[in-house]
Amino acid sequence: MSFNEALSKTLQYEGGYVNNPADPGGETNYGITIAVARANGYTGDMKDLTVAFAGQIYKSKYWDINKLDAVDAMHARLAAEIFDYGVNAGPATAAKALQEALNLLNENGKLYAELTVDGAIGAGTLSAIKILDDKNRGDDICLAVKALRAEKYLNICRKNASQEVFIRGWLRRVFS
Repeated sequence: MSFNEALSKTLQYEGGYVNNPADPGGETNYGITIAVARANGYTGDMKDLTVAFAGQIYKSKYWDINKLDAVDAMHARLAAEIFDYGVNAGPATAAKALQEALNLLNENGKLYAELTVDGAIGAGTLSAIKILDDKNRGDDICLAVKALRAEKYLNICRKNASQEVFIRGWLRRVFS
């Protein structure tokens, strides 16, 4: 799955302009918060943010930063999962979930050494993905990331009941 395909899938969930008072991100358009838009040079009204501008931000700040072209070359669905999770919770959060999942799947260090869960996808993380993918266990990585992702969303709602308004959408997004 290419970046454009992953973006298209993510935009099905992100939609257009939203300003939900329960969302701590405030105004968003195509999933881009006002803070992220401003940090990336957008100065206009959030209602006017274009898909093209959102796509530029997503490519550099969510796809490229997590080396998802390299992940995509090994396991396309995993790249799309990490991208979508990054869009929804931040790219470092998604990378940490990937690293944690990989640590859970390393058979107590028999397949590869424990990874540092630092949110930076590097050579060790990519090597671990390749080892598991070569063993036809790439889908296991996706499942573990999905489980960690769902756990995070459930914990958000446990800690802050105002976020329960989002749980159905978050879970549908994870398990679609």
